[in-house]
Amino acid sequence: MPMEAEPRRIAFLVDSVGGPVAGTERQLWELLEAIDRRRYEPELVLLRAHPTGQWQGDWPCGVTQFSLTRLLSAHGVRELLAMGRHLSRRQVRLVHAFFPDALLIAPILGRMCGARVVTSRRDMGLWHSPARLLLARLANRFVDRVVANSQSVADYACSKEGLWPERVEVIHNGVRLPAPALTGDSLRARLGIGAHAPVVGIVANLRAVKRHGDLIRAMRIVRGQVPEAHLVLIGKGGEEEALRQLAATEQLGDRVHFLGRVADPAALVSDFTVGVLCSESEGLSNALIEYLQAGIPAVCTDVGGNPEIVTDGRNGFLVPVGDVQALAERIVRVLRDPALAGALSENARKTGRRFSVENMVESHLALYDAVLEGPGWSTGSASLPADSGTGR
Repeated sequence: MPMEAEPRRIAFLVDSVGGPVAGTERQLWELLEAIDRRRYEPELVLLRAHPTGQWQGDWPCGVTQFSLTRLLSAHGVRELLAMGRHLSRRQVRLVHAFFPDALLIAPILGRMCGARVVTSRRDMGLWHSPARLLLARLANRFVDRVVANSQSVADYACSKEGLWPERVEVIHNGVRLPAPALTGDSLRARLGIGAHAPVVGIVANLRAVKRHGDLIRAMRIVRGQVPEAHLVLIGKGGEEEALRQLAATEQLGDRVHFLGRVADPAALVSDFTVGVLCSESEGLSNALIEYLQAGIPAVCTDVGGNPEIVTDGRNGFLVPVGDVQALAERIVRVLRDPALAGALSENARKTGRRFSVENMVESHLALYDAVLEGPGWSTGSASLPADSGTGR
C-alpha cells in the first residue's frame, strides 16, 4: 500500500487487562509490540481497571483507562461520551475491540468519532447469553469487519450472531517461541525428573472447561504401561484442590506436578515428551501452537480450532471429548514408539512455523488497510465489498 505522510491512529478497545499473560492479552501484546509504526500509531484503551487491581508490566504503546462499569447509568453515559471525545481529539481512524463488553461498545464509539470498526471473536461463544446475543446482533450491523482466530470460531459466530460471512476474516494466532531454557532452569531440573523419563504436559488454566480430570484419570492408565511417566500441569485456577485430590485418589503419588501459573510456559514446553489439551471448548489454542513449534507431538480433543492445528496421525492425535481411554491410548502410542514420536515431532515443527507472530501481525495490517480503504459499513448486504475474503 502507498505509505501515508503520517501513520493512521488506531485504538485497541479492551474491557480490562491484568498483564500480557492470558491467551487474548498475549496476542494483543504481540500485535501492539510489532505493529509497523510507519503505518499505524496504536493506543490501548481500557473500559475499566482490572477487577483485582492487577497490572503487570508496561504495554508497548500508550494506555488510556476509563471507569465504565455500567453502561446503563448516568456515570456510564458520561464515561462513554468521554471516550468518544478522547478518540475524536486523537483523530482515531479505526477502533479494534476485544472482549465481550468492548465488542458491544465499539460501534457506538466508531459512530461518535467517525472511525471504522473491527471486532474480534476468539472463543466458541463462552460469553453468550440471550441478552448479549441480542445486543451483539444489533452491534454487528455497524461493524466493518470481524476477525476470528479460527474457522470454527468464524462459523460459530456467523451462525449464532447473524454475521455475514463476507465480513468475517480468519487470522490465526501467532506465537513466538522463546529461546530454550538453560539446563539449570529446565523443567526436568526443577522437578528432579530424569533426563529420559517421559513427561506428559499440559498448559491450561485449571478450569472445568479444560477437563484436567480426564487427563489425570488417563495417566493412571498410562502409568500401567509406562510406569516411569510423569504428568506436569502448568496453570492455575479454581479446580486445583479438586484435581490434587483426584491425583491422590488415582494413586499417582509424586508423578503429578502442579506448577501453578508460569510467566513464560513456552520456555518449559521443550521438556515435554507429549503435550495434551483435553478441553471441551477451544477457539484457537496458543498452547497447542507452542507444543508444535517446540516439536512436541500433541494429543488433543477434536473441538473448536484444534483440528486446524493438529492433523490426526501426522503431528499429533485428536480424541473425542471425555474419552479417557482414547486419550490414554494415544499418549501411550507416542511414549512407546520412538519412530512414531520422531515423525510426529518433525511434522509438528513444520506446522508450528505457520503460526508465527509475523504472519499474524501482517494479516492484521492488511485487514486494517482494506477496511480503511474500502467502503464503510452498511446495514444492507448490497454494499458489501465483493472481494472481502474469509479464507474459506
